[in-house]
Amino acid sequence: MNQEVLDNLITEINPLVQQSIKVLEESEQQVAIQAQTFLMIKNSSERLIAECQKAKLQIKDNVLLNFLEDFMDLCRVISTKASLIKNNEDFSSIANAMLLDAFEINSKILTQIEKKDGSKPSQIDSGFLERLRWFETLFNTSYKENIDIHEGKGSQLEQNEIDRLLKKLGF
Repeated sequence: MNQEVLDNLITEINPLVQQSIKVLEESEQQVAIQAQTFLMIKNSSERLIAECQKAKLQIKDNVLLNFLEDFMDLCRVISTKASLIKNNEDFSSIANAMLLDAFEINSKILTQIEKKDGSKPSQIDSGFLERLRWFETLFNTSYKENIDIHEGKGSQLEQNEIDRLLKKLGF
């Protein structure tokens, strides 16, 4: 039954992951649409997280499934933060490249699940991790104060959200 649930998960989310990769590749050269792209990626990430959570209701303690869900959450956080910054080509380009890398990692995790390799990925490119931390620092020091995602109702983005997810992922 567990493998059937995982197979269904792959069938459901692999096309969405591949579509997200394609959209991110296309938006690399079109800075004007990147904010919209980031919102679409945020929505895709939320859907992918929901699919992982649905599978986790039937499969308990699957390391790779937990890792995939957390990594999708990382994509959600990056895309949410990136969508808030308008008219900054450098920041948008960096965020787009990071999301593209992250979705390619998600694709590799799905391949691992498909091959029935249940071990957590032992290596995530250290350059990717360094860019994530730099992105978080840049966002928090240069942009966060200017953004209120809840339109005056309190609770801006948490400062260490990416660090919290990286810790949860074991990095």
